[in-house]
Amino acid sequence: MTRRLVLTGGALLERRPASYEVAERRQLAALAAVVRFAAEPTWLGLEWTDGAPAAMYVLPGRDALLAALLDAAQVCFIASLYYLNMPCPTQLFSGRSCCLRA
Repeated sequence: MTRRLVLTGGALLERRPASYEVAERRQLAALAAVVRFAAEPTWLGLEWTDGAPAAMYVLPGRDALLAALLDAAQVCFIASLYYLNMPCPTQLFSGRSCCLRA
């Protein structure tokens, strides 16, 4: 499914390309981890603290979006953002995590 990702001041939006309608809206304050897959240069994963399922994206400009997400997270004062090279085996971001902090 093709979606257009839009990063706003406090949210990540997934828009439908044909109508630009918002299909999904995620608050950046709920972002727990960004996953930059080392073996796959176009894959980006996002893990959330609010119980939402992890999001997976395949995009040619992965590192540009990753840099923008990290900047936006810093502006939103997200104190415990993890930067991973592989996803956690289970959703463990309810305050504690098995993953190492970057």
